[in-house]
Amino acid sequence: MNPNNERRIVQLPTGQIADSHGWDMATHRHVCEPCNAWMGSEYEGPASALIRTLNTEHATLTLSPDDQLLLVNWVYKTSLMLECTKPVGPGVERGECIRFRNRGQPPSDCSIILGFCDHEALAYHRALITTGRDKRIGYATTMVVGRLFFHVLGDTRTLNPHDRLFAGHLSRGEIVRLYPRTGQPVVWPLAGYFTKDAVEVLANFAGVPFEFIT
Repeated sequence: MNPNNERRIVQLPTGQIADSHGWDMATHRHVCEPCNAWMGSEYEGPASALIRTLNTEHATLTLSPDDQLLLVNWVYKTSLMLECTKPVGPGVERGECIRFRNRGQPPSDCSIILGFCDHEALAYHRALITTGRDKRIGYATTMVVGRLFFHVLGDTRTLNPHDRLFAGHLSRGEIVRLYPRTGQPVVWPLAGYFTKDAVEVLANFAGVPFEFIT
């Protein structure tokens, strides 16, 4: 979703574009009352305030381990809900939603990083990671919220794949791993930021084309 005067352009996971003429199109309060209430009170409300703060120009703060877990759970929760809306393709098993509600964190083979972008948008892109024989070995998700971007590698059956794949960005402090948890505070802002093109390259990690609308 890219701000454009009073219009809001929604960029769907398929790459399709929908003009919402406002934010109401992205609000679904009556999908499932018990789950909606639980996810809203535990993740959506608290995380929204933190995300707004991180998107504030010149914001300076320290993300505690609890702050980081809040962001992790918000990203994973939002990814689960968006997967449930897909008309085709692999959906989310009910058992994973139940596990997430009971455990309060993603599975151990899920890795989530946070970065900052010079391009403001609201977009979501998920692609399956496959071998040459089309065997699924995981998925890659990019979520952009304002100038924050989250990158998720899941179902990889390996620990901390970001540490190996993006070691340079991590070592320079341009991105930070939120999950699996490090137990260390994160000083914000980060040491660097990604350009619009760099985020698009990251989103295309699994080989499925993605470009921002503007």
